[in-house]
Amino acid sequence: MKTIIAVLFAAAFMGGGLTAVVWFNANHVSWFIDDIQDPVAFKEQWQEVVDASAVKHPAVLHYLPDDCLCKLFTLKHAKDVTNRAVNSGFNVYQYNSTDTGLGKQLTSLEITVNRPVIAITDDKGRLAYLGAYSDGIRCNEGNSMVSAFVSKPDSLPEHTVLGLDVEGCRCH
Repeated sequence: MKTIIAVLFAAAFMGGGLTAVVWFNANHVSWFIDDIQDPVAFKEQWQEVVDASAVKHPAVLHYLPDDCLCKLFTLKHAKDVTNRAVNSGFNVYQYNSTDTGLGKQLTSLEITVNRPVIAITDDKGRLAYLGAYSDGIRCNEGNSMVSAFVSKPDSLPEHTVLGLDVEGCRCH
């Protein structure tokens, strides 16, 4: 992953900045919904994973694999979400990563998904939110889709919100 970043920066400084940006967008930016064949099945699959995981609810579950370039863009926001969630009474966990700022580590996630995902559960373990951290490649709080969900665990929506209709980074 560090090699890819070094190549991008080298290309940018050697006059190939536009080429690097075009390459990155072509290879790492797309609509989340394009990766999901069946959104209902995607939600049900995640609910099964949550149900099988040893987590206390309400919970925030991060999926930010260590080998994903998108983690570089998402990590700061994910840590901010973690801090806000903990302060609001959520339990925080992580799948497929070893970052000290993302909660307790859980076993590897067996779901095939090629981008960062966050799942938020209510106090009964039901998925309240599942999808992207925010819209856009920078994954920042300015267009966050999860900030409102982690502010008050007792006011989560009655039905699962799927944050899939966003454009953002995808892993390879």
